[in-house]
Amino acid sequence: MIYTVTFNPAIDYVVRLDAPLEVGKVNRAKGEDCVLGGKGINVSGVLAQLGGESVALGFVAGETGAWLERGLAAQGLKTDFVHLEQGMTRINVKIKAGQETELNGAGPDIPESAMQELEKKLDSLNEDDILILAGSIPASLSQDTYERLLARLQGRGVRAVVDATRDLLVNVLQYHPFLIKPNNHELGEIVGRVLTTDEEIIAAARTLQQKGARNVLVSMAGDGALLVDENGEENLGRYDRRVNSEVVTDCFSGAVTGQRMVGETLYFLNTDGVDIDGFVMKPVGYEPGKRYPGILHIHGGPKMVFGPGFHHEMQLWAVSGFFVCYCNPRGSCGKGNAFADLQGKYGEVDFRDLMEFTDEVLRRYPEIDADRMGVAGGSYGGFMTNWVIGHTDRFRCAVSQRSIANYVGDYLLSDIGYYYVPDQQLGTIWEHPERLWKASPLTYADRVKTPTLFIHADKDYRCTLANGLEMFAALKLHGVESKLCMFYGENHGLSREGKPSNRISRLSEILHWMEEHLKEE
Repeated sequence: MIYTVTFNPAIDYVVRLDAPLEVGKVNRAKGEDCVLGGKGINVSGVLAQLGGESVALGFVAGETGAWLERGLAAQGLKTDFVHLEQGMTRINVKIKAGQETELNGAGPDIPESAMQELEKKLDSLNEDDILILAGSIPASLSQDTYERLLARLQGRGVRAVVDATRDLLVNVLQYHPFLIKPNNHELGEIVGRVLTTDEEIIAAARTLQQKGARNVLVSMAGDGALLVDENGEENLGRYDRRVNSEVVTDCFSGAVTGQRMVGETLYFLNTDGVDIDGFVMKPVGYEPGKRYPGILHIHGGPKMVFGPGFHHEMQLWAVSGFFVCYCNPRGSCGKGNAFADLQGKYGEVDFRDLMEFTDEVLRRYPEIDADRMGVAGGSYGGFMTNWVIGHTDRFRCAVSQRSIANYVGDYLLSDIGYYYVPDQQLGTIWEHPERLWKASPLTYADRVKTPTLFIHADKDYRCTLANGLEMFAALKLHGVESKLCMFYGENHGLSREGKPSNRISRLSEILHWMEEHLKEE
């Protein structure tokens, strides 16, 4: 188990003003928020977002302390605070009016009896548990409090992580903390020199290891972070500043990919005389004349539209050596109501547009190996992926996400509303069941030969889980290679709003499936 300690938690009362703050006058707020935190609590919050479990320890007092506890419980965080009899958990006022003005509360005094109660809680920690000490020490406590706690735990196999400023950090080294986290400026102050290069930072981190730290993680603000581990290895995570700051995707475009690819626009006239627009993204490190696998990506909606913007999963595929192509078939928005109208035509004109787009891409980009093409999509794109594999064998593999497979079964289940299916498919389960069944990809599952990965979330009430289960079971029944990856506790927005750990797992599953089926040995 991971335990975090926050000695002086706070409720941040954030006030936003339209105009600069006028001291001595009445200022009207345009908005306000309350943020519950403190360094240790913030760590517990991040761990929860990543799917990890922790217990937040520390001290709370008064009604504000009770409010903080209730708020953290509502966020799903486990707490085991010591309750102080006097004082109140502090409130920090942060006024955002162009510049930010802060007024931080002092917080309650922490008596020796409360410290002893905290120590009793720490006595229950077991070998390999992790204790995270983060932040400053309140004025009412001795500045050797970190040392006191680590000395008490010494020899019990508890791994200590310390994120603190200069002297607090240096003084705990004698207790051999598992990890310390100075920033590069603090590290320079500790060793007594300015650090300007990675080599200098590594040398300084090794100095702290010689004094007792097992692992040293040095944060470097916009330049990333550098880990010097106890095995003597250095691990540098560097951000790529070339990526537009509006796109918060450093994990893919910088630390992982090192390069952002931009889709090249492709226009063509389909066989019905309709203009179709799309994009083709070349793989990172593209070499003319070399053969590459490709992925056709189908958007959701269908009243959605692909543009030249940043799509993190397609960036991931490009950096992994794939051509990626994507377009706006009929049914997409942006070209008027007639173009977007698919009523009674799902799987017809849109399917033709997608296949003709794929043909055009292969014609213009001969480096793409037509025998190593995959197809993927989610929501409507998942429906269309299911439809594609039931109507062509041209793709070597497929990934169907949060899809629709059976309009008869999904008719009254989707949270989109009971009216949606009859409106879009021009039929009801009582008057036109054969029409709904004909429009359902499950009808054609006995024709499928394409290995397919199905991704679904158990709390998806838009395209219910039954759709993914039915398609998966149908393919298994007919001897087609298939895999079902189901995410518990997630919903239709998994790819955009899910827990980071689940979003990463989703991307890993997709990438592994594509690489397994499309990459040459």
